[in-house]
Amino acid sequence: MKVSEVMTRDVLTTRPDASLRDAAKVMSARHVSGLPVVDEAGQVAGILTDGDILRLFRRVSVPFYIDILGGEFAIPGPGVLQRQLEEVTAYRVDQLMTRRVVTAAPDEEVAEAARRMHGRDLRLLPVVDEQGRLVGVISRGDVVRAFAM
Repeated sequence: MKVSEVMTRDVLTTRPDASLRDAAKVMSARHVSGLPVVDEAGQVAGILTDGDILRLFRRVSVPFYIDILGGEFAIPGPGVLQRQLEEVTAYRVDQLMTRRVVTAAPDEEVAEAARRMHGRDLRLLPVVDEQGRLVGVISRGDVVRAFAM
């Protein structure tokens, strides 16, 4: 079975210059774990995943301290948390996206795409044509459905 037979063709995407907040809103509203990032020509420039966003929060997080035995407890105040939120939402997609994207071809066997996804622990592969333009995506769910047919 070919990737083109099971891939999703109507793909949600984002642009490199989009705000992280806007991309996260799309991901959340549509319950997707990643968005291909496409340029003006429709070519895949990167991919933004929920993992990229989680890494950002870890990078800008404000630590809090709890020492139960010593009776100490400290968390950041509201001003610190507000600054952290502003810092996170100021990012653009191209500042966080993965640039070296693993892709699939429409005429590739689903089993081969599945092996690549498993080997690299990927949830989603953009499917691109010979010119590198996005034509669809194949997800883990698509692979499972293909094997269930």
